[in-house]
Amino acid sequence: MSALNTKKIDNSIATIAGVDALYYHLKINYTHYTQFYNNCFLNNALQFGTFTRISENWLKQYTYCELRHPLNNLLMARVGFKNLNTKDNLDSIMVQMDTYYMNTIGVLQSYYDVVEQIEGFGLQVVKSKVSRIDLNTYVYGYDFSYLEYFYFSTLIRSNTKIYNGAKDRLETFYLGSRTSGAPYMRIYNKWSELMAKDEDSKKQSLIRYKFLREYNIHLDTEKPLWNVEFELKREFLKSYKIDTVEECLQSVNVLHSELMKRIRLMTQKRKVDENHSDRIP
Repeated sequence: MSALNTKKIDNSIATIAGVDALYYHLKINYTHYTQFYNNCFLNNALQFGTFTRISENWLKQYTYCELRHPLNNLLMARVGFKNLNTKDNLDSIMVQMDTYYMNTIGVLQSYYDVVEQIEGFGLQVVKSKVSRIDLNTYVYGYDFSYLEYFYFSTLIRSNTKIYNGAKDRLETFYLGSRTSGAPYMRIYNKWSELMAKDEDSKKQSLIRYKFLREYNIHLDTEKPLWNVEFELKREFLKSYKIDTVEECLQSVNVLHSELMKRIRLMTQKRKVDENHSDRIP
């Protein structure tokens, strides 16, 4: 009997879905951006407003800064300002949202907060272009450590497994490739990740709070907590006519539903030469 067949999916399993990562570009009024960038470059600006420069200088393709909230000093995003002399057809500003901030404030509101801080320098945001979004679901009370490729019904072939050497248990299962435009799936042991990094204590507190709020569950580290995550890049999003951040956030439920059709986790392991995996529940 397979490992999965010995497990019963019941009401003791709790799930919480969300957005784990959001990357995008902002197109800025060119005149406004030229004045802003030249001022920063000429003054070798290290800090302006709530932005703190973390790149060496203003000569790289993008000069990166940390953006923190002006009232509570929470890290909001990592923001890149493009060198005016770089000709690559990319937009002036690149943004990588901070996961903790997004999940504390709310994804859409955190996006608006970043735009507000940028426009505070007189930079008119003309349009956003989403580059990548990661959709995730925390799964509590179910152990995915049995996973193998042939438990999935999918057209995606590439897959990788990473084990915990000390415990000889699966830690992460990858499906797909980052180099392709197709969805890239990760299923990994969230407890292992959180326990390995002291700096993730605030993330652990946030996850605990979410399960307590949604289900009145106090998370027990003796029970499994896994994260199922889909990394979706611009090429894939454009196939659904999704271009801007606003369009992307309006479409997350549809995207998640489509992914569940493309990648099905079956109740039993199919055979290597199985041609009718659609018949397996």
